[in-house]
Amino acid sequence: LQPQSIHDGIEKALAVIETNILASRIDFQREFHPDLPPVPMDREQILQVILNIALNAVEAMPEGGTLTVRTTRIASDAGDAVGISIRDTGHGIQREALKQIFTPFFTTKERGVGLGLAVCERIIRSHGGRIRVKSLPGQGTIFYIRLETVH
Repeated sequence: LQPQSIHDGIEKALAVIETNILASRIDFQREFHPDLPPVPMDREQILQVILNIALNAVEAMPEGGTLTVRTTRIASDAGDAVGISIRDTGHGIQREALKQIFTPFFTTKERGVGLGLAVCERIIRSHGGRIRVKSLPGQGTIFYIRLETVH
């Protein structure tokens, strides 16, 4: 894990997604904190997490919508951290599915294998971070990622 800017990885992931034909009716919003400390990370793994979550968000908005990626600086007694939220205005996730969303092989997609979010959770945990999700059916979903910064 190398200390580096989280914004570079997020921008690379969003650049890939914005060229996807499915994303043509999606409004991409970036709300980046201007002064974030470096995060010890494997850039390619974090890129994989952002890509996976953001592509799921795009798929949840087939009629179009807004995908907002926000970064924040988190100060707490446990130490400083960086927060990333990925929010969509898609169809949301049913409560029953939400409980199993990080379970390997669980999927709500016709052609899904159910490994994407399970792998995302494993990657974030291997970075000493946490990932959680909130969703309202019909209104959208937000994934929250917390990564510790360099001490």
